Amino acid sequence: MSNNDSPKQSEPVPQAHSSAWSRLPRPMRWGIEALILVLLMVVLSLWLSRHMLDSGTPLPDAPVEFLNPDDNPAPHGLTLHQTIQASQRSYQQPVTLVYAFAPWCSICKVSMPGLDMALDDQTQLIAIAMDWQEKSEVAEMVESIDFQHPVVLDHNALRESLRIDGYPSYYLVDANGQIRFADRGLTTPVGLWLRIKLMRLQDWLG
Repeated sequence: MSNNDSPKQSEPVPQAHSSAWSRLPRPMRWGIEALILVLLMVVLSLWLSRHMLDSGTPLPDAPVEFLNPDDNPAPHGLTLHQTIQASQRSYQQPVTLVYAFAPWCSICKVSMPGLDMALDDQTQLIAIAMDWQEKSEVAEMVESIDFQHPVVLDHNALRESLRIDGYPSYYLVDANGQIRFADRGLTTPVGLWLRIKLMRLQDWLG
C-alpha cells in the first residue's frame, strides 16, 4: 500500500465556543443571579400570601387575651385594634408588626428570635399564638426562644378574620390600622427591615 493510501491523521476537533453567559463579567453574572433570586422570592411570597388580606384593608378586630396579662398596654376587654392603638401612642411614626405563629411550628422557632434585628424604635411587635391546645404549649415555646414581646392567645377568631392559613404569617400595620404588607413563610430580618423602611418611605412621599 502506498503512502498516499495511508489513513489520514484525525484532525483536531475545534473546541466549542464559550457561551455568551460565561463571557459576561463575573460581577454582572452575580448581579443577574441575585436579581433572579429576588424575583423568585417575590413570586413565592405573592403565592404564599395570596389568601391573606390585601394592602389597604383595615386590620380586623376581635377581643384579645394576652399570655402574660402584664403585657396588655390597655385595659382588659379591648380589641386587637384598640390594644395596638393604645400601645402606639408613645410613637411618632408607629408601625406594628402583627406576627402569627403556632407553638409547634419549627420555622417560627427559627425566625422569631431574629425579628428584633428588623425592628426600629418606632416599630412594635405583637405576636399571635394560633393552633394551640393548652396555654402551657405557648408559654413553653416562647420561653424556649426567650421571646420578649407581647403574645396574644387566639381562640380562632383572629385566625379566621386575618385569613391565616399557614405559619409564620405577618402583617405590617400603620398608625391608622391599615394593613400595608402581608407575607407568609420564613422571614429574614433583612427582608422585613427593608419592608418597614419602604413603608416609611411611602408615608414620607405621601
